[in-house]
Amino acid sequence: MPEFGPWNDLYEVRQAHRTHWFDQSAINFFNTTFPDGDGTVMGRSPMLYGRYFITGERRELDMPIRYSIRYAHDDARIDTVGMGFRGYDTIEDARRDVLRLFTESMDLRNPQEHLT
Repeated sequence: MPEFGPWNDLYEVRQAHRTHWFDQSAINFFNTTFPDGDGTVMGRSPMLYGRYFITGERRELDMPIRYSIRYAHDDARIDTVGMGFRGYDTIEDARRDVLRLFTESMDLRNPQEHLT
């Protein structure tokens, strides 16, 4: 059974994170949304596999929203993973890639599980 990360939802990560990543000014600058929850960082957006969350960004309101996959470490540091910042055209593409990233991370952590 894969080991999920320590985070239940985005609110927990936000409470533990100590940099400007979740500042309202940063969120406003990129018009960031959190599409897997209620759309806001203050809400209880679920973490995917306890580590990942997806954000939608657009610099200007007339630009299309593109999506990024974020990874929350045990210490609440956040990295952009997968295809990079705004690397996904659709939320479905980002969700599919989260599953791939999670599966690959489990293969690397538990290689003995996959030996026949």
